[in-house]
Amino acid sequence: MPSNHAINLRTTSGAKMEDVRFSFGVTSSKVRDRPIREGQGFSIELPAVLDLLETVAAGEEQAADARELLLNVVDTLYDSAGCYDYETVEDKLAWCVRDGGCQTCEEQRSSFAHHLETMAERWRRWTLPDEFPFATGSSMGLHTVKCGVVRRDMPDGFTAHKPDDVAPLRAFAHAYDDFGLPVDESEQLPAHVPFQPMSGEEARAWMTENTGPKGGRYYKRCRMCAPTP
Repeated sequence: MPSNHAINLRTTSGAKMEDVRFSFGVTSSKVRDRPIREGQGFSIELPAVLDLLETVAAGEEQAADARELLLNVVDTLYDSAGCYDYETVEDKLAWCVRDGGCQTCEEQRSSFAHHLETMAERWRRWTLPDEFPFATGSSMGLHTVKCGVVRRDMPDGFTAHKPDDVAPLRAFAHAYDDFGLPVDESEQLPAHVPFQPMSGEEARAWMTENTGPKGGRYYKRCRMCAPTP
């Protein structure tokens, strides 16, 4: 939401500018579109701009210093103005790479840890085909673990990441946009294991859970491998 802020400034020459009013999210022009951290979305009261320009015209301040002063305001107000929520997906990722982490990564850290545990358990089960002979994936299909469909999509090996591994955490946290859609559908999540191997008992329970009260099935039994839990 739009927000208003008041801040006291001190120029390089030592001049004080008290109670300078800034706004965020009120108005902006696409003609000068740029990242938020470079001023996009911020507005400043015109009298303060004119006063700052007067110091430059009088030779009391360098234009570069005036520019730096205003950009420092963006850094100062960034969190209180809630700027992060308005960043583009691309800019969030770029700043995350630059800073070695970001708010999105912190918010997704516990989910990433759970994801790693889930994928590690899937892989462990995959290495025990006699104990877990059936499998299901995101498309709600039931297969045997020997099915060609399953073996085609399963990885050749498994990389066990730690929850604090920066690069895998970033890849996981930034995999989806603000609408929950994948940023790059060709990219897999770190340590991704697409199928969940199940024992015969688990498969039968899964079939029951995915069968409606009138017998309608919410899953498909693979015709190629014809699983019979």
